[in-house]
Amino acid sequence: MLRVTDEFSPLKSVILGTGVGMKAAPTELVSATLRQTVRAGSYPAGAETEAELSAVESALRQAGVDVLRPEALPAAPLVSDQTCPRDLGFVIDQFFFVARSRFDSRNAELPGLARIITRLPAENVVETPPGHYLEGGDVVLAPGHLYLGLGQRSNRTAIDWLAATLAARGVQRKLVLVPHDVLHLDCCWNVLAPYLALWAPAATGQMRTLSGEASSPPCQCLPVSRAEQDTLTTNVLCVQPGHILARDHPACARVHAALRTDFGYRVTALRFDCVPSLGGSIRCATLPLQRS
Repeated sequence: MLRVTDEFSPLKSVILGTGVGMKAAPTELVSATLRQTVRAGSYPAGAETEAELSAVESALRQAGVDVLRPEALPAAPLVSDQTCPRDLGFVIDQFFFVARSRFDSRNAELPGLARIITRLPAENVVETPPGHYLEGGDVVLAPGHLYLGLGQRSNRTAIDWLAATLAARGVQRKLVLVPHDVLHLDCCWNVLAPYLALWAPAATGQMRTLSGEASSPPCQCLPVSRAEQDTLTTNVLCVQPGHILARDHPACARVHAALRTDFGYRVTALRFDCVPSLGGSIRCATLPLQRS
């Protein structure tokens, strides 16, 4: 059931976020970290959020993907929403890493995934230790590579721990650090194929190995502007090679057209505005457990 080696092999099983039980307003802690659009008064309603997520579920099921949903936690005082399970965990090869956030409000969402996590092989579930902060949005896989975002949600302590943990378990990948100034790495960098990535270079610093050597992407990069990055154009989900689910938004249209015309991609563009108002998009709302 657990196997994810890249971002684009055929998706078999995924956890999709939920709008059920979403509070009418964000908790105080979350309010301090939300995007400006939410602070300005556009916090999404739970019913509308769930309708958009349900459309994603339908698209996933049509593609033959097994879709799991979190258990709603409406009574949990710290939890504002459960829309982005990606940040609660991530799979590298056959290991499920339980993430750890700087924010108690995000860690408080983990009981909603307990029913799913307890069904996984216990020896393949690894918990991030206290003081080590790394969310799944800062983890992007590519053949032989592991890109790790270094920003406001993740720290070097956690990245060094992850490197040591992978080595101890026999996972051999080139780890690449990507400093960035956005919420997560997948908001500015995403690998769609062995030969292709979406990249908003204005949002990132120099990519480097753990030892500090400069590193360059080993593939063609389709550039994404700051305006396109702000609408989360990079934050797409591959359901199989050459087919992505993406947000239907005018600012994403240029990149979608280039993917279709220049690379032969099938782009399933869905109305998806609620989760983006919270800072994430379709990749954030999904946590792959198995790709073949």
